[in-house]
Amino acid sequence: MLFIFLVAAEAWPQQVRDGPGSDQDYWTSLSLFQANWSPYSWQTSGTKIYEYFINRSTDNPPTSGFSGTIQAAREPTDPPPASLSAIVGFADNERYYTWIRAVEGGVPVSLWARSDGFLVDSEVPVPSISVPAAPMSASTSLAVTWSAVDAYSGVDWYEVQAQTDGGLWQPWLSMTKTTSGTYVGANGKTYFFRVRARDKAGNLSDWEVSAAATVNALGSSLSLSASPPTLSFGAGQSQAALTLKLQPQGTGTLTLSSLQESRVYPSWGKEDGPKEPLSGSLTGGLSQSLDRAVGLTALQRSKALGTSTSGSFSLTFLIQGTDPQGQPVQGAVTVPVAVSETPPSGLLLSGVKLELPASPYYKGDQVKARVKISAVGAGTVQGQVLVDGSAGWSPNPAFTVPVNGDTQFDTLDGLPTGSPGLHTVQVKIASPVSLEDDTSYTVSDASPPLPAVLVLVPGVAELKDRAGTVLASQGQDAQGSYEEFLLNGTGTLRLPSLGGTELTQAAVKDLQVRVYGSPNAIPQIRGGTVQKQASGAAVLVQAADGYLRLKSVRFQGQANPPADHLLAGAALYLPALGQELLALENLKIDVQGVADGGYSKTVSQESVFTAFGLEFHIHDLFGGFNPEHKAVTVARESAKNRWAIGLAGAVRLKAKTGASTTSTELAQFPNTAFRFYTDGSASADVSFPAKSYALIPGLLAFTQLAILPQGGGLVARLAGGLKNLPAPLDQASELPVELLLTPQGNAAPGPPVLKELQAGGGGHGLGNDSSEWDLGLATVDLTYVSLALPVNQGVLDLDHGQLDLGVDLYLDLLNPDGSAPAAEGRRLSFGELDGAGSLKGGLVLGLDGKPVWPAPTHTEALAGKRLRVAPVELAFSQFQVLPEPFSLRLSGAVVVGLPGVSGEVPFANLQVKLNGDLGNLAKAVQDGGGGTLELLGAVQIAVEVVSWSNAPGKLTFQGDFTTGSGGA
Repeated sequence: MLFIFLVAAEAWPQQVRDGPGSDQDYWTSLSLFQANWSPYSWQTSGTKIYEYFINRSTDNPPTSGFSGTIQAAREPTDPPPASLSAIVGFADNERYYTWIRAVEGGVPVSLWARSDGFLVDSEVPVPSISVPAAPMSASTSLAVTWSAVDAYSGVDWYEVQAQTDGGLWQPWLSMTKTTSGTYVGANGKTYFFRVRARDKAGNLSDWEVSAAATVNALGSSLSLSASPPTLSFGAGQSQAALTLKLQPQGTGTLTLSSLQESRVYPSWGKEDGPKEPLSGSLTGGLSQSLDRAVGLTALQRSKALGTSTSGSFSLTFLIQGTDPQGQPVQGAVTVPVAVSETPPSGLLLSGVKLELPASPYYKGDQVKARVKISAVGAGTVQGQVLVDGSAGWSPNPAFTVPVNGDTQFDTLDGLPTGSPGLHTVQVKIASPVSLEDDTSYTVSDASPPLPAVLVLVPGVAELKDRAGTVLASQGQDAQGSYEEFLLNGTGTLRLPSLGGTELTQAAVKDLQVRVYGSPNAIPQIRGGTVQKQASGAAVLVQAADGYLRLKSVRFQGQANPPADHLLAGAALYLPALGQELLALENLKIDVQGVADGGYSKTVSQESVFTAFGLEFHIHDLFGGFNPEHKAVTVARESAKNRWAIGLAGAVRLKAKTGASTTSTELAQFPNTAFRFYTDGSASADVSFPAKSYALIPGLLAFTQLAILPQGGGLVARLAGGLKNLPAPLDQASELPVELLLTPQGNAAPGPPVLKELQAGGGGHGLGNDSSEWDLGLATVDLTYVSLALPVNQGVLDLDHGQLDLGVDLYLDLLNPDGSAPAAEGRRLSFGELDGAGSLKGGLVLGLDGKPVWPAPTHTEALAGKRLRVAPVELAFSQFQVLPEPFSLRLSGAVVVGLPGVSGEVPFANLQVKLNGDLGNLAKAVQDGGGGTLELLGAVQIAVEVVSWSNAPGKLTFQGDFTTGSGGA
């Protein structure tokens, strides 16, 4: 029989499918995996589970890998779901298989079934795009090329878009497999192109943007220069003259339209003058001069000087026009202007010297000249720097600098390094005296040993715009001869995997770069650091949809293996709370951006934050050896276009009694039970033992914490149960209760636990529901329950918390004629809802567990009625509720109406329990003075003593009797 059973089982399942739906050949997540299969046909009522393995082996049976079981959510005998979602630790470029078998009643009932396998590829492609004609194209046809590097599954397709003059991006090529194309533009327009790539695993890269390409099919342009290149206004001077030189480029004729003068004052900002009409034309290759008078009013002088006796401003001239095709052209020049209130005095210049770093330089190198002035005294110096005898090498060749003794400064712009050969640099001091110095530098036509952009980690980090020192050395090893450079200084750190963010002024320290002599050798980073630290509360870059705020980024070079990621210091920010929750010291940045993974914090390193009035202590659980026990996890959920951020640790609640405040740990939670998502949702569901936080021991306890969406934000819900209410409510079943907490830690209005009452006095009546029960002399109806727990700024006030309950008693009453009244005529109420829906006059149960019963309402309905206590009735004229033990105190008479026996026996302060117990009847009758019963219409009994028995209800009377004729 065993052999037949196993052969039959081999047909199940037909297929194990890798992925949540149809079978997938690739998988992109390293930490989460899903699979599904056809359900097994279960045969018995025993416990049912699926066992699974996920590994890289095809050996059957599987013995290692990521394993677990799948069981039904409610009852272990229910069929479990035929799917799995597991936390794993996959490695890229590895093939894995999913194994499944069914187990029923602890015995395997099927063979192991295996999927056809899948390749793990979490790496996104790294695209690049270029426009060879950039930055200026003489043709309207722009050739564009693009490509991408993909580590594992290979590029599947590209998407290419174009942008004109900074407008919206427009589709050009979608899902194309080509790597080049020709885009037809228009003259005078500037174009950008961007590309992104998708690999066969479904990883989609970020956009990579090309350099700008401007179409100038006719080659017409306008350049502008000024003579003199600088101006100065001394005391009493209000006019100065200069000449603007207009130089058209190209063969067409330019038509001039306007001239505009703008001034920028250091403390006042920019002031644009009106556009002055300008007529005339310029023929290509022929220059034209325009004389210009520059004025300085008293107000303008005040703006330039500020509170000092010397100051400056910049003066810019903008001339606009059109080319022969009507395309706009313009030229601009900026003239530095020095302003002084008094003539320079007390400043003596003895010399000027120009210094450059040692050359040769390479094309694209950033090199600045340093000017050293030897001086005694203080004042202002004006001059300019020329390269190859021209001031046109820079928009800012002139300078006006304050001098106090020996002074040095660097030129604002880097020297031109685009043309190989020897170049001369000259500094000329024009004021207060004429001084000059010159030097030279060489630009090599060889390829630079270090590229302008140094790739630190492919697709992750690049270093450009370097400034500082470079020490070079040579060597040789098994790979050949090499040149090695040691870089120190600053640079711009570009992060392609974080949207191309550029971090300027990154610190470069001992960056060791080796370049071998072979053609196309790629520089190797063998050590050193590049680091950028934000100042204060500033944020360098946001990741994970703004939930991770990077405050520092650090690259650590290494030789073997080369570094494949950066480390970032980040703050976890939750927009729904508007606060940073905790800091992550070593967030990994790789080609995907923020890398999926877990991050540890020991208990001594824990992060503590307060939200929803609760203290969250984020740290590893059980040493953090399992993924779900890591303090923080970060995972990209590509299918839902969001990130999941899980937290592990403990949650605590503060409570106040009198002047004392205590903090109680409610529960510990793994990161799978407490997660925030970057689409604004959350899946926090933490259960804890009832004893963890019992507000009223044995009566009211919280057992669960959840984070829920509400009103576009989030609230925390503490849920639990209410049971063991005081008599006569002790037969009520357990009621669910909840407390809602706002992000600020205040109690939010929550729904009543039970609500049968209606605003304005309605909602009474019996309905045979679970909140009603019969006690004998009365039916109790629990009509309203609400929990009021004041929580202010994260502290639960136990001194003022309470439960408010509405209770109706329907007494077993009779009308004077012996008929039974309707339910409304038997009701005694504790609590009504007013017009605003608030409970008034209800039972109050404090957090000490002691009930406070109010005076009942609706007592008028009891007038003239009798309480039926078989075999007699109790007529009462006075009525009172006793809370402990709960009972009714009546004053009235025992009415006897049995066959052959009738009459009334007065009583005072009779205590009647709702189960029919008349325990103090004898004393109540004695206090009432006794009464008379008539027996068979002929004998009168003067009753003095009455006793009561509940088994069954029985009255015994004692007293003297007489006949109807008066005989004793």
